[in-house]
Amino acid sequence: NWYMHQYYGANPLGFACLDIRSYANGLFNTPGYYEKIPEGDLYKLLKIDKSGLRDHVAVDDARGQGRLLMGLFQYANARKAKNLG
Repeated sequence: NWYMHQYYGANPLGFACLDIRSYANGLFNTPGYYEKIPEGDLYKLLKIDKSGLRDHVAVDDARGQGRLLMGLFQYANARKAKNLG
């Protein structure tokens, strides 16, 4: 939450119990268990570049999660624009 306010200006996820995977499941309309869409599949589906990120290195894990969240936001905005246009 602090990082979203610090670097994004607001927390678009609010204070509810919503996380990136829950947001993705809602965005892609995949009800069911929590890990319906594996994280690796989300990176492929959204064409997110993971180059330069090392597995299980905290700062790189955070960067990867940031890229994933921004990819989901871009997908949502493109879908919204398509539906409005």
